Amino acid sequence: MTMKIRSPGLCGAEVGLEVDAGLANAGLREGARLAHLYQDGIATICSVTEHPSSMEGIREQGRRILESVSSLVSERSCCTLGLCDTPAPLSMMRTARKKSRLAAEAATLLPQFRPFATYSDLGVFSVLLRLQREDLEEVVPSNLRRLLEDDSHGVLGETLTLYLASGGSIPVTAQRLRLHRTSLYYRLNQIEMQLEMSLHDGEVRQVLHLGLKAMELLDAYTRLQDR
Repeated sequence: MTMKIRSPGLCGAEVGLEVDAGLANAGLREGARLAHLYQDGIATICSVTEHPSSMEGIREQGRRILESVSSLVSERSCCTLGLCDTPAPLSMMRTARKKSRLAAEAATLLPQFRPFATYSDLGVFSVLLRLQREDLEEVVPSNLRRLLEDDSHGVLGETLTLYLASGGSIPVTAQRLRLHRTSLYYRLNQIEMQLEMSLHDGEVRQVLHLGLKAMELLDAYTRLQDR
């Protein structure tokens, strides 16, 4: 597991002691061996068991560990936790740590995952989170960026996002937008004209969907910087 602790205005040593205490309490309550290393706002935690736990058991343990630490750190602090997707033997600890770090990053940046995420929950973000910010910028097609910048009320952006998320289903998109299909077709036609791309093309839909996810992550990085 990876826990990220953002504690504005608090020294690292103080936060480290709170993390140590929270994990010690969790270990006693869980009856588990919890080994951890805390550095620069990140705690890497290993729950050692003789027999593999179920994934649901690991999720529940992760939630309790997160609650234990969160109860001790300052109210100004924000704690998030990430898990790898399956129990891992010692030989796979490096891979498990990388996956749990990506999950913790998603839980920190993206509201839909906060405060607890598992690697298998991340979808395409499991790839995008590995990219540097400048590489993420290049994932966003320039015509998609222009469409969203010119869409002052966010209507076309929302329509495109829901249309792609529904796999291009007109009935599902219209229902989620509470929109008549004629109006939806009009919006989609406006989107295609501005993008100069056909939404009937599966490759185009994939590129646009990836671009929207990349922009979501870029916006999250910006919000984090502004805090």
